[in-house]
Amino acid sequence: MKVRATVICRRANTFLLVGKANGAWAMPGGKPHCGEPLEAAAVRELHEETILRARSVRYLFEFAGRTTVHHVFHANIDDHDVAIPSQEIAQCAWFTTQEVMDSSASVSTKTIIEIVLTEPTRFGMLEV
Repeated sequence: MKVRATVICRRANTFLLVGKANGAWAMPGGKPHCGEPLEAAAVRELHEETILRARSVRYLFEFAGRTTVHHVFHANIDDHDVAIPSQEIAQCAWFTTQEVMDSSASVSTKTIIEIVLTEPTRFGMLEV
């Protein structure tokens, strides 16, 4: 299975998703470089894909999708920073939970968000 550092960015009741040209929406993230710690990969991928700089990241949990093991991190970002698509990413957007569920987001993306919302106090993701 592939390994991926997956990053949750949340503002109020919305989640940041990114999309490649003609691809499904997903949370920012990607494969760690050889020897790179997963936390460092999460920070790097967030910046490479959206230009956003995480003030801090916190490991939440591991989720095994159909082909990928996601190591899920929550990134704290400045409330005024703007996500700008970069590298292979064609678009960035903030989605409400319902918009995520109604979108072309990957099954893993939808499931990870559902897990976080099912146990918000466990993951420190209370509604703002």
